[in-house]
Amino acid sequence: NGLRDQEELKFLKAKLPNLITIGIISDFENRFNRANKDRTVKNKRDLEILDSHQAEQQINSLVEQANYKITNNGTIEEFHKEIDKVMSQIL
Repeated sequence: NGLRDQEELKFLKAKLPNLITIGIISDFENRFNRANKDRTVKNKRDLEILDSHQAEQQINSLVEQANYKITNNGTIEEFHKEIDKVMSQIL
């Protein structure tokens, strides 16, 4: 869960001027493998269709604007290490 559109970001920044955002990035193959494993999608075309929706395009724009970006293409342990790195920079 996270921000879904520009209006949410604008609202939060107005209320929290020091807001820090973190974007999570994962390549298509990893996202497909994960979504296929939990049965969210059946094939790559399903994920391509989901990716093409306007809401998904807005999320991509929000990730681009994030103060920090974390790539999530590895193991859960690697992902946690990346989160720790970013948090140590913030705190």
